[in-house]
Amino acid sequence: MFLKIIKIHKHEAGLYFHEAELRGVLAPGRHWFFDPLGRVRVEVVSQRAPWLVHEKLDVIVKSGTLGDRALVVDLKDYQRGLVWIDGRFSHVLPPGLFAYWTTYRDVKVEVVDARTVRFVHPDLAIIVKSQHAERLLECFAVPAGHVGVWFRDGAFVETLPPGRHVFWRNIAEVKLVPVDTRELILDVAGQEIMTADKVTLRLNVLVTYRIADARLSMTVADDARQALYRETQLVLRALVGARELDNFLADKDGVVQELDQGIRRRVPGLGLEVVTVKVGDKLIAVFNERGRYFAIDDVCPHMGASLSGGYVEQGIVTCPWHAWRFRLADGAWADNPRIKIGCYPVRVVGDEVQIQVPGGPPRPTAQSEEQI
Repeated sequence: MFLKIIKIHKHEAGLYFHEAELRGVLAPGRHWFFDPLGRVRVEVVSQRAPWLVHEKLDVIVKSGTLGDRALVVDLKDYQRGLVWIDGRFSHVLPPGLFAYWTTYRDVKVEVVDARTVRFVHPDLAIIVKSQHAERLLECFAVPAGHVGVWFRDGAFVETLPPGRHVFWRNIAEVKLVPVDTRELILDVAGQEIMTADKVTLRLNVLVTYRIADARLSMTVADDARQALYRETQLVLRALVGARELDNFLADKDGVVQELDQGIRRRVPGLGLEVVTVKVGDKLIAVFNERGRYFAIDDVCPHMGASLSGGYVEQGIVTCPWHAWRFRLADGAWADNPRIKIGCYPVRVVGDEVQIQVPGGPPRPTAQSEEQI
């Protein structure tokens, strides 16, 4: 049969090809073609499905036959497209050529320059949840009490606040490192130092500090916490080694003050800020589990969190920061018992809970207290 009749419904369009070349877009209605050699082909597509997908899309677009029936988007390698359909976000476009029918659907495309790498948008929460968004976007979460140090291709860019941060994929190598900015405790324990008159003292130093400059703390030293430990050791040894024992004991407060000042002078270059420095004190957490008292070191060896604020269950306290678990009975790390923190004998005398610490008599504490 030489006569072809093509019917195109109101919501459809017809892509008219003759000898594989696009000749036009047919409007709704009936169309007759005399085609004795079978050279006419009409592809009927629905305009209610807005995305026009075709293997010859480039030819269709360049022909100009789409006119105002469709929205054409041609994205370069460094561009991305944000597509809204009927006022609702639909999807993210990669580089390439795209076309959307606009007769029956309201289509808007926002073109974004991805060379900024970091993606910021008022509708970010909706966009990252859209279908296949993870193929083009990489999401990072910076917890509360932290900041994120952003590196692009190995170079520092900026420090970002807590929250969700999103970056375009395949533009640059992105690294976002969370850094804890809460107050931390460094326990410099068991330091054996000889005074000027050759008397060996065993001292403990507790340094409370916070990270003031996250970039410096990561780039100046391999481990800022270990660097602070080393600086504290050096200042302490210099102060004690320059004094005789009697002078040290008579002016302990002065030594602590000089130690505090010495550490504060050294740490700004590490991106740290010293809050307090104490010598000779030890923080001990006291727990009452079902009427039985336990005493262990309060400082978690992982990041210096206070264990007294942790959750206790079945004889184990869980660190409130990173969930390290310690047995109350012997101070052993529940996940690796070879690692232990200090554990101290406890007795109850009248209304006092007394703790036996090495080198001294039992220390009393009120029963309502958790920490010394």
